[in-house]
Amino acid sequence: MFSYNMEGKVVIITGSTRGIGKVTAQAYSESGALPIIVGRDKDRAQAVAKELGAPAWYAVDLRDVAAAKEMIDSVVEKFGKIDVLINNAGIPDATPIEGIDEELWDSVIDNNLKTAFFCSKFAYEHMKAAGRGRIISIASAAGRTGGIRASAAYSASKSGIIGLTMTFARRGAAFGVCANAIAPGFVEGGMTRIYTPEQRSEFTSDILMGRFGERSEIACAALFLGSDAASFITGAVLDVNGGMFMG
Repeated sequence: MFSYNMEGKVVIITGSTRGIGKVTAQAYSESGALPIIVGRDKDRAQAVAKELGAPAWYAVDLRDVAAAKEMIDSVVEKFGKIDVLINNAGIPDATPIEGIDEELWDSVIDNNLKTAFFCSKFAYEHMKAAGRGRIISIASAAGRTGGIRASAAYSASKSGIIGLTMTFARRGAAFGVCANAIAPGFVEGGMTRIYTPEQRSEFTSDILMGRFGERSEIACAALFLGSDAASFITGAVLDVNGGMFMG
């Protein structure tokens, strides 16, 4: 009852060839799960799967709805089920409002929100039929508060993920499907690598714990939400931000 033992659980993690996604796949692997590695780059996906001992990998552009469905259906065909879907794939963006054009807007929304919806939709259909499942989506503090440093497009995409989460939670509860989101604040790596020492000092002044988060701390939150310990949690947004935002 109180274990994070994920023995035999089939877990799809999109965007798992690097960053938070890769560390999350590692967390699930070390807990006995069968993590499915999903990324765009074939060589990276194959290498990460080998490194983590993952049983399968897919090189797919999830903006292609047909390809996303084919990936989800293939996992069910190979393993007979999907226990957990983690929507992690996406791109960052910090373009000022004045600099956002239609092409950039569409790119951010397609990469971050469209992919999360359609992967959730296709996984949900299998989970609903099975009578159980977990959908976990990586949102952002920017989706909770609006973007000061992130762009309007990025913030809108992450707010959209929170809205999707609530909808899947409401529709899925009767069928044993839980849907939750994680909203990280500043996390080491990725975009934070481009910040100057002065910027880091400015940003951390807004964080009660006085530091950026670690990728492993986001991964642990994802592991919790996918475990039996979170069986009565749905429609929640778990803020992992060191006290930067409380709400």
